[in-house]
Order: sequence, then C-alpha cells, then structure tokens
Amino acid sequence: MGQSRILHRTGYSLLYRREGIYRFRKFVPKDLREIIGQREIKLSLRTTDLETAKRRLALEDHQS
Repeated sequence: MGQSRILHRTGYSLLYRREGIYRFRKFVPKDLREIIGQREIKLSLRTTDLETAKRRLALEDHQS
C-alpha cells in the first residue's frame, strides 16, 4: 500500500502525493452530488515534482 501525504488544502480541493505521484482531489458540494454521482473528483497531476504539481493544481482548481 502506498503512502499518502496531504500537502496543500484550499477550500474544497486537496493536493497529495501517492506512490510518488501528486494527485488532486476536489470535493463535490452536497447539492451537486446527486447530479454528478460522486462525493469527490480525483485526478492525477502526472508529476513527481512539487512545484509542477502546485502549478497544475492552480490550473485544475481554476478550470473547475
């Protein structure tokens, strides 16, 4: 089982690392969960570099 480490939390979003790869998790607001069908959305940022992950997180967070 891989290690997870929470790095950065902003509102409904979360940046963390799992098995060396940074990932992004965004919580879906309760009023939209039934429509979307999920409590949270998870995406790989496809990088092992923290600074690159932060930039990609900013882009993902801005687009959603």
